[in-house]
Amino acid sequence: MAKLFRYGLFALPFLELALLILIGDWIGGLETLGLLLVSALAGVVVLRVLGRASLGDLADAFRRGESPIQDVARGLCVVLAGFLLIVPGVITDVIAIVLLLRPLQHRLASAIFGRRPVPGQGNPAQPAPTVGSVVIDVEPEPVAPRLPDNRANPWGDHTR
Repeated sequence: MAKLFRYGLFALPFLELALLILIGDWIGGLETLGLLLVSALAGVVVLRVLGRASLGDLADAFRRGESPIQDVARGLCVVLAGFLLIVPGVITDVIAIVLLLRPLQHRLASAIFGRRPVPGQGNPAQPAPTVGSVVIDVEPEPVAPRLPDNRANPWGDHTR
């Protein structure tokens, strides 16, 4: 599978170029160039608008104390789609449009991150954590400063 991906990645520019030449012959060179420019502008808009919205969704999920997996996957898909739209070519544009579909983003999140238990969802006895609700309780213990190279402690020996 890795070899197939590597060879496909190597062949992608040649396939894109061949497809652009075919489209240029079919609709004209200037129109093809216009489509490439529109695609690149769409990529910039996707990165700016949807990328910013994804960051906002991620921050909201953290504030609510929810699992941000879906938001992280959506953000990754949006960023990848934006870059693929900027790259000239038809195949990369189609892949980018597919990456922007919400159902695919949810499936990708499940495939990449898997189904991990989220605190508070599987065990009703364990409440869901909220922001700032974690408390670590330990017994205090006196601590005496220790000097390197076994010199005498000027504050006396307070160790146990």
